[in-house]
Amino acid sequence: MNINPKTALELGFPKTKYMAVERERRWLCREVPHHLVVTTEVITDLYVTGSQLRLREARPIDGRAPSTD
Repeated sequence: MNINPKTALELGFPKTKYMAVERERRWLCREVPHHLVVTTEVITDLYVTGSQLRLREARPIDGRAPSTD
């Protein structure tokens, strides 16, 4: 995926190597299967006005470095 580094920086996302297209899926659960939870992250979304683009930053709650996958 080609992301213009200058545009990313102007939007507040200077680390283009961590950016990826995301296909969102949602499920309804009766309860959280805690035994299956591997990581927990804080999600910050930036919506670009006039487009359908959403930029998302995910940071682990435990302070570790964000995953690159």
